[in-house]
Amino acid sequence: MRKLKDAILLIIAVFLSILIGKALLASKPALIELISAEITAFNLGRIVGYFIPWLLSFILTFLSFKFGVSYLFKKQPQSNNELD
Repeated sequence: MRKLKDAILLIIAVFLSILIGKALLASKPALIELISAEITAFNLGRIVGYFIPWLLSFILTFLSFKFGVSYLFKKQPQSNNELD
């Protein structure tokens, strides 16, 4: 039952990190607007404005998946006296 609960929490964490990435792309925060306004001479503003939120979303998704899977398949300590 614990593994099922942990798997559900992993799915929720991945879903939330994807939602965070979409929210960052939709709102385009003021810092990214400032960065993109500063370097539009080389047309890098669009790359920076869209690459950073996708990168953050990918990193959050990867880390939550990596740590969630490693937690799910971690060996549980076995006690010698299961029922006393």
